[in-house]
Amino acid sequence: MAHRINNSPVDKIAPALYWGTVVLTILGVADALYLLVYKLSGNPLMCLGNGGCHNVNFSAYSEINGIPVSVFGMCAYLAILCILIFGGTCQNRERKWSAGHLRHQPGWRGFHSLLDLS
Repeated sequence: MAHRINNSPVDKIAPALYWGTVVLTILGVADALYLLVYKLSGNPLMCLGNGGCHNVNFSAYSEINGIPVSVFGMCAYLAILCILIFGGTCQNRERKWSAGHLRHQPGWRGFHSLLDLS
């Protein structure tokens, strides 16, 4: 017997949320990388705007045990990106990515609950 396709609102918005989260995570990695390069180079030309980023990036709170805070941010963003991309590839490889399938992916479900969107 054929299964009935359920086109709920969650099925329609799940891909947009998934890919939106992936894009925002990539932007977070890029921002953390920019801050890390600025921290390591100390090039004042990289500080855009009014120059206040130099004060923030070289303050006492910009490092934890000598490690720039942007390294921790980049690691967190990369971990989220790995969970989103590789979270569902270990099981059910034969299943296709569909809107209904996305919400059942372990990575998406875990990150979705982390954001408390349900």
